[in-house]
Amino acid sequence: MKVKKPRTKKSPFLIEETFPPPHENVKLIIIGHPEDLSDLGGDFNENPEALGNLFLNHFIGRGLWEIIARFGIGNPPRGVHKKTWEFTQKMKIRAPYTFALIDYWLNRPQEKWPRSIKKIVSEFEEKMASYSPLSGKKKRPKVHEVTAYIMEREYGKERRKCKPKSNPWTDDPEGFKKTYISNNPFMNWVKMKLKDLEEAGNELPHTLPITSEKPSEVIHTLFPNLHIGSSS
Repeated sequence: MKVKKPRTKKSPFLIEETFPPPHENVKLIIIGHPEDLSDLGGDFNENPEALGNLFLNHFIGRGLWEIIARFGIGNPPRGVHKKTWEFTQKMKIRAPYTFALIDYWLNRPQEKWPRSIKKIVSEFEEKMASYSPLSGKKKRPKVHEVTAYIMEREYGKERRKCKPKSNPWTDDPEGFKKTYISNNPFMNWVKMKLKDLEEAGNELPHTLPITSEKPSEVIHTLFPNLHIGSSS
């Protein structure tokens, strides 16, 4: 551990330490005044679990997903073009956010939907709706179908550029779900944060964008109190 003493009484301390194996390549730097560090240490001494939650919420949640969204993790698998791989990584961050948003509202009474959700669902039903062969009634739209429609509308041009031989996501919503939603850690993270929001007695604001280039930042705007919840 490296501790840098302040030059003056009003200057903060700097504490620098690496994590133990197998994360010895990760370094944590904390800067603060002695009294503030003492208060922080006292809080965590009383509730050690809070340290893990705060670290996960504020540092990992806020930063890690944006790093993944912009740069991905590791290198593209052999034989996969870098731009194609980067595009897939980006969609694995952006699609879960939109999926969670649509899932949230479709499971609530329609009169409570934001105007933006009503508009996009109406647009989807007009262009992509399917009908029951028995009753002839319009089927209720599925979350992953609406999400595939939205993502194709927003990123279809980029998809065609990065994956020229690929078909529109709306042609195979199940394949879209399998690739970008299912078994996706970021999807689990978003679900966890929305659960935290509900447990705190709050609802999603009507002003949230349906798609976002920085979804984790949008999610974090819902949690001004960093101690909320158990995990964003």
